[in-house]
Amino acid sequence: MQNTSNITTKSSSTPSIHFKSLGDSNYFSWLEPRLLKTIIDLCTSRTPFDSLNEYLPQLDVLLIRNTILEQRRLAASLWSVYSELIGAAPKETKIDLDNFMSALSSSLSGEFEQNLIQNSLDSVVELAKSVGFSFALISPSLNLLILNNPNISKLLCWKTLRKLNEVLPDGASLLNEHFEIFVDKFFEYFEENGGEKISNSEEALELAELIASLIRTFAPILQISILLKLQHKVCLTVLSPSPWSGAIKLLNALLENNHEGIPVPIQVASNIFFREYSSESTEFKEQIIKGRALCQIYKRPKRLFFGQSKEEEAIIVNESVVV
Repeated sequence: MQNTSNITTKSSSTPSIHFKSLGDSNYFSWLEPRLLKTIIDLCTSRTPFDSLNEYLPQLDVLLIRNTILEQRRLAASLWSVYSELIGAAPKETKIDLDNFMSALSSSLSGEFEQNLIQNSLDSVVELAKSVGFSFALISPSLNLLILNNPNISKLLCWKTLRKLNEVLPDGASLLNEHFEIFVDKFFEYFEENGGEKISNSEEALELAELIASLIRTFAPILQISILLKLQHKVCLTVLSPSPWSGAIKLLNALLENNHEGIPVPIQVASNIFFREYSSESTEFKEQIIKGRALCQIYKRPKRLFFGQSKEEEAIIVNESVVV
């Protein structure tokens, strides 16, 4: 496959995959590859004419540029159609992942067109929803493509990767491989914006939500040293009079999915979550309520039973689930 970006896809390791929804696959099998081929042509052809050499001398440079932009805008619309098609894909329908990656690479490179980038990444998330764990076949190449592409804003990058991690099951996003990069970038936001200004950074908040999502998914296999560094920074940040919501979300993620080798920051969390806040943000209030519940779980004394017979144990288990 032609390399249209700063990464290459592994053709030998990307077989066709199956969808989970129901229906007849004939129409999808006919339309899906044609949509992708049209997107590729629109994003890679310099003009809509069959012979560039024949028509180029007669065309104004501005006209050529406008034509290219129009082609990429049309490709953006076709990605929206593709997302709808993927969402309704029948069970046992197959998709060629090489074709998909070619169309995506073509859309993310070349002349910048915001809607084309947005719609193509929306299709990536829609595809991940449809195929589930099989998406892991293209996760490594896809992650690099998104992370290294200069046309994708950091805000859109963090948001797309977070969505992928949340919709894919069992860690199929494989984003744990880049966890250290995300944490380092998180620290950079503090250096660039300072503790007070970071609360106004939408990029920093989206990155915090991505890191929190990765902690919930990959906590047992993440490096202890990186988690300790992150936890230390989060604890210092939330101790301010008006804690940043991104740090609150990270603190909840650390409480909810603690690593065996890392002490739980229960004292800091209790100090933060049982304060009185005047924020009107519903999301902030929900995070505070969640944090209080997690603190109560850690503080709740554990009941130990010694020498119970199997019959007595069964009674205790049955009683414990009555609401």
